[in-house]
Amino acid sequence: MQVELLAKRLNAKAQHVGNGEWKTSCPVKENHRHGDRNPSLTIKMKEGKLLWRCHKGCSQQEVFAALQERDLIPKLEKRIKATPPKPITADGREYFYRRELSDKTIDDLKLSADNKSVHYPYYIDGELVTVKTKFLKGSGYTQTKGGGSYLYNLDNIDWNQPVVITEGEMDTASLYEVGIQAVSVPNGASLSGDPLQRPYIKNSIELFDTVPQIIIATDGDEPGIALREKLADAYGRDRCAYVEWPTGCKDANDVLVNFDSDVLEKCISNAKQWPIKQLQRAADSLDAVKKLYRDGRARGMSTGYKTVDEFYTVQVGELEIVTGHPGTGKSNWLDQVNVNLSKQFGTRHAVCSFENPADQHLAILAEKYVEKSFVGYEGIRLAEDELEEAVEWIDKHFFFLRLEDDDHPTVDTILRLARAVVMRHGIQTLTIDPWNYIEQSRERGQNETEYVSAVLGKLRNFAQRLGVHVYLVAHPAKMLKDKDGSIPAPTGMDISGSNNFWTKADVLTVIHRHPTVNPHAVEVIFRKVRFKTTGHPGAVDLNYELSSGCYRQPDAV
Repeated sequence: MQVELLAKRLNAKAQHVGNGEWKTSCPVKENHRHGDRNPSLTIKMKEGKLLWRCHKGCSQQEVFAALQERDLIPKLEKRIKATPPKPITADGREYFYRRELSDKTIDDLKLSADNKSVHYPYYIDGELVTVKTKFLKGSGYTQTKGGGSYLYNLDNIDWNQPVVITEGEMDTASLYEVGIQAVSVPNGASLSGDPLQRPYIKNSIELFDTVPQIIIATDGDEPGIALREKLADAYGRDRCAYVEWPTGCKDANDVLVNFDSDVLEKCISNAKQWPIKQLQRAADSLDAVKKLYRDGRARGMSTGYKTVDEFYTVQVGELEIVTGHPGTGKSNWLDQVNVNLSKQFGTRHAVCSFENPADQHLAILAEKYVEKSFVGYEGIRLAEDELEEAVEWIDKHFFFLRLEDDDHPTVDTILRLARAVVMRHGIQTLTIDPWNYIEQSRERGQNETEYVSAVLGKLRNFAQRLGVHVYLVAHPAKMLKDKDGSIPAPTGMDISGSNNFWTKADVLTVIHRHPTVNPHAVEVIFRKVRFKTTGHPGAVDLNYELSSGCYRQPDAV
């Protein structure tokens, strides 16, 4: 499982070549200056050790260093080697018989039990990583200390087929009994805390990328239903279905014990799809439209500037195109807005910036947080302890998608990473800066206009489905100067590549300057605002303050 995960993180199109070995892209870019288009790295797990070989000549040390640099090696390390449970006793086997499990299921899953406890071993790539022990008296359980948190039964899954997620190991074993592949959450359901922040979710997000359907079969009680909703959010409601158990049964094993295998199979085959918003009928939205009628649609989040808020607020679920001539401060403006949002609302942001080195980007954000110059302009410089405080604050609110080592970053790559950040850290905005750094992986026969339309459609869909505000920075084509020598502010139709930047955007923002008139004056123009609750077209004048690195309203004190 972990080998597959690593291979797909290096190349989403990694191939399984047999015997647990995968072929993927080598991470050593110095030796693959034009990209590893024909994947040259083979990796496999043998006796608990990760083995790799680059067929283009990269050394073991070079590959290791490259994997470490991308924070991939630590995720594969196992802290301990779990101790196998004692062999199953006659009493233990009888316990499983009462739960309608056969010897084949017991032996295949290596289940163990005695007259006091039941043991569920967790295997990853054939290695025992943890053992969960449930006591037959009471509801307590123990788990191998330091064994990690994983979904149960990962090693028996074909990730190209539908997978059922249950609330307990016994339910997964019950489904295995009837020939249905399933995994289980390791710690049951609880109404406390956020399941999306649990390690077993984080460790499995990428594994489910190729699964065509995910069937969530949690218990039918309140905690189980709450977990069901969270799991659907984590893995994507569009391909998730949920199971409703017969009256008197709370889980899969109850059905197997009280009915038979046919009934259990039918419960799974009759799993219900979550309603798709795009296919709702009018009657389905009656309550929602009444609420909208009474209360109105809430405006987006304040930018921190009253004059800007009159025309524009940040609304999750929207795609915003930000354009402007080179050097006008498009990225700087977005950094400012995001810092303001975090200060006011505690929002979190994912940033995929191809032009700002990591240290430089941190410096810009630190300036805006402390409101003092990083370099000491006009003698005003943030102190070192203020810098440390700023970095600590930034670490809680900003997550950087660093793709500099990827010679051909695609929108799909960015969105796959961003989706994981949404699920793990609950981000509210995604910034992609700029458009022209993204690899244009057109399909055969697809022209530029069609490609742009398709990509912008993906970004809008991402924003709407996951409740994220997506900023996309796109440069305009070269424009002619006016008679006075100035360059006019671009429109959405001036963006290089396609007029779809105008038509597909929910908001189109232009950052414009007149350096010959006032080098510090910035005009923020909202050319397009699709929804009235977000704002309406208009323009606002701001000043960029060098002593603080912040934007100010002209009348601000």
